[in-house]
Amino acid sequence: MRVYMITRIVCTWCSFRQFGTYLFCKLLIKLYKFSFVRGHIGIYGNEPADWLAKEATKLNNLIPMTVPKSFYKRVFKENVISEWNSLNKISHNAKSSKEFFRSIHGRLNANHFVPNFKNTQFLTEHGNFKAYLSRFNLSRTDLCSCFSGEIQDAKHWMLSCSKFTPG
Repeated sequence: MRVYMITRIVCTWCSFRQFGTYLFCKLLIKLYKFSFVRGHIGIYGNEPADWLAKEATKLNNLIPMTVPKSFYKRVFKENVISEWNSLNKISHNAKSSKEFFRSIHGRLNANHFVPNFKNTQFLTEHGNFKAYLSRFNLSRTDLCSCFSGEIQDAKHWMLSCSKFTPG
């Protein structure tokens, strides 16, 4: 969709310099193309637009919108989440998080999950695990001290570490 505007101020404003978040701007760039059109120079179709703009300034009451603002918010939110989900699917990052939440929709629908310091360390595997610390030379080895010979990461701690199994 192409949107033509007469004033440079509106064109500048809509060209996303003051428009909010990066993802919002990226989404709008895909949907609309904003262009500046100089007024009153005889471009076909522009003169009626000029006349309608002048007439609109003479109106005393606003034209009621038939679609509520909440509709636009919902559609925009769905588009942003969909874009976020598609970027997340093709990303090679967050492999450990994707084992718990396969999609952004799954994470957002998990109302029981309340992120905090400890469970985000397990979810991202960016906690006090030897596998993570050894990447930055903060641990000499990435093996667990439970003598199993396994790499100490979040999955090992949760599922097979003898330090945390009962009796």
